Amino acid sequence: MATIYTESNLRLAQGNEKYRATIIAAASKYTLTPQSIAAMIGAEATSDPDGTWRADSNEDYPDRAQGLAQFFPDAWTDIFNSRTSLLCQDCKSMSREQWLSKRLEAKYAIDGIGAYASLNRRNFAATSHWDVDSLAPEDKAKIAYLLHHEGVVGTVKLLQGKPQPYTDDQAIDRLTAQLRSRLKAEQVKLQYGGDPIKAYEGWFFELVDQKINVQHYTVQDAQKFSVPPRPMANIVASLTGQTPPPRPQPRQEAASSAASDPGAPSAAGNGSVWFDPLEVCTIRTAHLKNKQSAEFGWTRNNRTKYHQGLDLAAEPGTPIRAVANGRIYMAKIPYAKYDYGNTLVLEVGLNDLPPEQAALFRKDNPDRKTIGFFMRT
Repeated sequence: MATIYTESNLRLAQGNEKYRATIIAAASKYTLTPQSIAAMIGAEATSDPDGTWRADSNEDYPDRAQGLAQFFPDAWTDIFNSRTSLLCQDCKSMSREQWLSKRLEAKYAIDGIGAYASLNRRNFAATSHWDVDSLAPEDKAKIAYLLHHEGVVGTVKLLQGKPQPYTDDQAIDRLTAQLRSRLKAEQVKLQYGGDPIKAYEGWFFELVDQKINVQHYTVQDAQKFSVPPRPMANIVASLTGQTPPPRPQPRQEAASSAASDPGAPSAAGNGSVWFDPLEVCTIRTAHLKNKQSAEFGWTRNNRTKYHQGLDLAAEPGTPIRAVANGRIYMAKIPYAKYDYGNTLVLEVGLNDLPPEQAALFRKDNPDRKTIGFFMRT
């Protein structure tokens, strides 16, 4: 991940240096910083193993999210209709199919990130009556990423409860959909005192804070960074004039509290608890064409090749947690040029797993009493 140049104090992987000038131009045009634009690309783009962002992501699937910024057709249409965007200025005479294909060209995708962020901020400010333009560029990037996921209507509903706030059932259903697991949603809810609405909001804030990390794209290290980026909760509090809410309990602490209190609901039903290995789990596609290929099972080469793991993305130094109580072993590399590095093994008894995970394993392994979880370093 070598830094080749330091123009604008922007740190990029060697393979992404070709995007530097375009990133800097888009940042200046849309009152952001290059680090903010780079962070938004890094949050969405698929990457090769060396960290190079793929501008041709999903090129064979025009109805899906495509390109560096993973724009769906509807969002790209909004950018096409924005007079300030490079797409609008250069491609007005093109057919819809032609200008939709520009999602795969880096200069339009990068400019589109800034244009879409600016458009969403403007619409959000008009709807919420919050002074979003007064925020620092790194704060604007976080607001833009939240708007990218929830839209203006969804963000106003989430942050202001307008025109009607989410009900508890709606909030837990949305959190379940995001996490793809009711059990995980219940675990997050425990962190927020059993409040589904606060859990949904808090989980999204946490996602934004982890995804939009401007320090990762700054040449100076974190200790020398002049203005550390604020947590999303603090940004929203500054817009409302309120005191930032306290940080939620860590998942382990929240789950342990529930398990130790006979009157508290158990996330698993039997006191056993599952922890995701990362606070926010995101599929790492690397050089693969889609996220399905990074999942476990018959997912490669048109489902003819078996993938024996689940690839998750994490920056260096990210804490990794044990998924359950168990014993740890380290399997050293068998020879110097072994491709995968050392292997960390966590052996877990099935009785230490929640029923959902235990039942899934027993389905194919009825006689086994333990399961091994492996992580290659």
